[in-house]
Amino acid sequence: MMNLYQLELFAAVVANGNLTRTAESLHLSQPALTSRIRALEESLGEPLFEQVGRRMCLTEAGRELYDHAELILREVAEAKRAVAEVRALERGSLRLVATTTVGTYVLPRILGTFHRAHPGVTLQLDVTNEVRSIEAIRRHSADLAVLGPVEESEDVVVEDFMPNVLFFAATPDHPLAHQSQITLAELVRHAILVREEGSGTRAVLTRIFAEHDLKPTIAMELRHSAAIKQGIIAGLGLGLLSVHETEVERRSGALVALEIDGLQINHDWHIMHLRRQRLSHVSAAFKELLLSYAAQYGGKPQRSPSLGMARAV
Repeated sequence: MMNLYQLELFAAVVANGNLTRTAESLHLSQPALTSRIRALEESLGEPLFEQVGRRMCLTEAGRELYDHAELILREVAEAKRAVAEVRALERGSLRLVATTTVGTYVLPRILGTFHRAHPGVTLQLDVTNEVRSIEAIRRHSADLAVLGPVEESEDVVVEDFMPNVLFFAATPDHPLAHQSQITLAELVRHAILVREEGSGTRAVLTRIFAEHDLKPTIAMELRHSAAIKQGIIAGLGLGLLSVHETEVERRSGALVALEIDGLQINHDWHIMHLRRQRLSHVSAAFKELLLSYAAQYGGKPQRSPSLGMARAV
């Protein structure tokens, strides 16, 4: 059966027009080269060369094969070059999926750093909820996911990324805004804006109230945390938000953190990918950048005087 090595030898003989010179250039003995060319001819059932004086000339079958061999060898060379460029992160692709807050407020700056270092790599970020993020990894439609707490299992690897503190936010003129030591029982008497089912934030909020046998007063369900933030500012109710998405609003005074007695909510972010699928060079490099960023900027969440909350989850 014809193979790539035989095509390479065949093309070299055509280029040199002589078996001896070809064998010397390839560091082969002439009998070894002759044997390989004959094996190729036998596999095709046609002679490829005819001797004209001292020169090896192509037969009609040889000319047909050479036209195809040139194309094949060019494609192989291009494939090797492409793989080398992927290895060097000069090309390739990264499909990233992330939950809303980390995908909106953290990952874009990391992707910007990666893009500046590797402009030839195609980047794709899908921002969605936690359930859909996990599904994307398991469907092989994303290479890496960045999301809230999720259990490691036989098919996925989960690693710590960055801390993420959630808090109940209100406008400065809300009745609870300047009240200290608010209880959850008091909180549920006020309207609360919530994320959709499947969101990690929604799951956290549901669990908090269920653990205290309380039922929140849900004013509205919204599909994006930015919409919840704007809804709070508009006076539609309270909401559970991340410190990462509210830095500007807390500094300006548009939002305040409620002082909930004995409650701090940690919904830290993690990196997830398939266990049995080897990460590509691009995915591995981006994962390394994520961990480097977390080490530099993440740190461990400290008790914040402006939030005034004690750890609960």
